[in-house]
Amino acid sequence: MQNIGKASAIACALATSLTYTTPALAEDTSYSPNIYIGISYTQINTKVSVDGFGSKDIENGLLGGILGYRFYEYAAVEFRGYGNLNDSKELGVSAKISRDFSILLKPVYSIDQYFEVYGLVGYGQVEGKIGDLSETSDGLQYGVGIGVMGGKSSNFGVGFEWTRRFDDDFETPGVNFRGDGFNLNVTYHFK
Repeated sequence: MQNIGKASAIACALATSLTYTTPALAEDTSYSPNIYIGISYTQINTKVSVDGFGSKDIENGLLGGILGYRFYEYAAVEFRGYGNLNDSKELGVSAKISRDFSILLKPVYSIDQYFEVYGLVGYGQVEGKIGDLSETSDGLQYGVGIGVMGGKSSNFGVGFEWTRRFDDDFETPGVNFRGDGFNLNVTYHFK
C-alpha cells in the first residue's frame, strides 16, 4: 500500500512538472498569417528564336520589389514589380526587358524551421524593347524556389528561384521570345 502511495505521489509530481515545463521547452507550432515585403534581383535570359535563322540569347538584369501576404501556413500571394537595370547590345541595337509586373500564388512546403520549397504560378505582364520597337506580353508566369529563414522567430528570409516570365511571339510571325529568370530575393516578414 505504501508503494502505491509513493508511486502516485511521484506520478503526480512528474505530471505537474511536465505540465509547467513542456510548453516552455516545446517550439511554438501555431501559425499566424503575415504580410511581407522584399527586394528582388533577377537575371533574365531571353532566348530569341527566328524561324530559319536559329536563336540568340539576350541577358538583362532587373531589380524589383515584392509585397506578399502569407495567409496560410502552406500558401501566400505575391505582387511583384521589376524595372530594367541594364541593356544588352546586339549588333549595335539595344535589347532589354523594360518592366515586369505579376501577381502570383505561392504554394509553400516547409522542410523544417529553416528551409522551405515553393512554387509560383500566376499572371504577369512583361514589356520588351529592341531598338525603338516595344511590345508587351501578358499571360502565365510560373516557377520554383527554395527559401531560407533564420528560424520560426526570424523576420528575414532569402529565396532563390527559377521563373518562366514569358514564352511568346510578341505578335511577330516566325519569331519566339522565351524568358527565364533566376532570382535572388530578400524578404522581411511582419510577424
